[in-house]
Amino acid sequence: MEMLAFQPAMPDFLNGRKQFTTEEANKTRCITKTRWVVESVNSKIKRWRYFSQVIPNSSINHIGEDLSNVCVIINSYCSPATLNVHGDQDIAAKMLQQLKKDNLLQKHLDELENQKLLKWKKHDGVFCLFPSLTPNDVENITFGSYQIHRAKSYIEDHLKPAYYDPNELIFYVEIPDGFDNLVRARFQSGHSTRKFYISTIQFDNTATDVPIQGWCCTCTVGLRVVGCCSHVCGLLWHLGVNRGIVNNSNRLSASYFKTVIDDSMVFTDDDDSSDDDNNIKYSLSNHSTGTDSEELSDSDSQTEEE
Repeated sequence: MEMLAFQPAMPDFLNGRKQFTTEEANKTRCITKTRWVVESVNSKIKRWRYFSQVIPNSSINHIGEDLSNVCVIINSYCSPATLNVHGDQDIAAKMLQQLKKDNLLQKHLDELENQKLLKWKKHDGVFCLFPSLTPNDVENITFGSYQIHRAKSYIEDHLKPAYYDPNELIFYVEIPDGFDNLVRARFQSGHSTRKFYISTIQFDNTATDVPIQGWCCTCTVGLRVVGCCSHVCGLLWHLGVNRGIVNNSNRLSASYFKTVIDDSMVFTDDDDSSDDDNNIKYSLSNHSTGTDSEELSDSDSQTEEE
C-alpha cells in the first residue's frame, strides 16, 4: 500500500475502556471520514450483479477492463462525484488543523469539579442565553451532516413532559450557578436505555466569529475536537438553531413532534452529499478517488459514536 502512495491506518479500539482519549478520537475521526470514500465506491461498484458475487478465476485476464468499464459508466451517468471541491479541501485542512489539539474544555471541567465549584441546575432550554447558530455553523463544527442527522433522534428522545403540564414537552438543560458560559444536557444512549451521556458546551455570546468555544461528551468519542459527537450536535442544534423552542401544537401526537424536528433539519442534496456517497468518483488511472469524503463516523462502527 505504501508503495502505491497510500498511508495505511485503522481506527483505535476501546479494549475495555469506556472512552477514547482526545488524540485517539481525533485520529479515528479522520480515518473513518477517509474510509467512507473507499466503502462508498465499493458499494457503488457492487450494485452491478457481476461484481456483487464471487468472480471466478477465469475472469482474471479481463477483470481489470470490466472494472474500468463499470467505473466509466458510473462516472458518466451517475450523480456527480464532487459538488464542492474547494469546500472539501477546506474541511480537510480544518480537520488536520484540529488533529493535534487537546480538549481544553474537559480539562477545565475537571479542574472545576475537583474544586467543587460546579453546581448544576435544571432549566428549560428556551431560557438558555445561547448563541444563535445557522445550520451551516453546526455543519462546520461537525465537518459533515452525518452527526446532524443522528442528532434528530436524540433531540426527540430528550423532550420531556413539563412538571406543570404533562401535555407540554420541554427540552431540559443544566446550567451551573455562576457560570453563564456553560450548558449541558443528558442524552439517553441510542443503544441502551440504561445509559446516559452528558454533553457539555462552552460558549461566548460576545464572540461573534467563534461563539462556540469548546465541547465534550461522556460517550466513547466525546472528547474529540475534530468534529463532535451526535450528542453535542443535538445540543448545538436545538439551542443554537431551534433556539430551544419546542412546538407544542397538537402535542398529543408523537409523530407530529418527529415531523417538526425533521422539518427543522431539511438538507438539500448538496448537504447530504458528504454522507450519502452518491457523489463519489473512482478513477483507476491514478489510484485515487475524487470525493467530498464522509465517514460512517464515529469508529463508530465498532463503538457507540452517537
